[in-house]
Amino acid sequence: MVKVIVLSGVPGVGKSTIAEKLARKLGAEVVHLSKLVVDNKLYVDYDEVRETYIVDEEKVREKVKELIIECEKEYMVIEGHYGELVPKEYVDFFFVLRLNPLILYERLKKRKWPERKVKENVAAEILAVPTINAISVLGEDKVCEINVTGKEIDDVVNEIFNYIKEGVCPTKQFIDWTILLKYELLEKFLKTLHF
Repeated sequence: MVKVIVLSGVPGVGKSTIAEKLARKLGAEVVHLSKLVVDNKLYVDYDEVRETYIVDEEKVREKVKELIIECEKEYMVIEGHYGELVPKEYVDFFFVLRLNPLILYERLKKRKWPERKVKENVAAEILAVPTINAISVLGEDKVCEINVTGKEIDDVVNEIFNYIKEGVCPTKQFIDWTILLKYELLEKFLKTLHF
């Protein structure tokens, strides 16, 4: 049966590029969740304010399960910021790519995204939302964070490739950006959130 590697993280951390290169290195099939959702209309609506699709989580799970079952390759790499929707019984490795929030902010600004959307995604990185979502579904044992800050794409790909070949995740030391950022910066990004 196919081994499934999930790459998650907020937009802008490099998931798509890393997924493509990792898939080539493994000879794997690659699935981009955002493209899958749009191409197969696996959403219930479009949120104009947040400029994003509201995914139909159950339909996404079913479609991904179908693709995994049909896959004839040894590996499948699935990337997306809602990687926790991949049915947990199929996940062999779940990597959350993390990036220093200040660098992420600059990357997302270069995409000319609205300030609100940029801050929302930077806040999600600061608060480790993709990691928390993954752990809530898979538990800590299958979730591995990779700090991509200051690393070349090929170095990240090789790091993940080595973990897969060794069959182990890196040490379970989760990243906490709050201890690295000044209070003023935290306030700048987190004050836009509404709980």
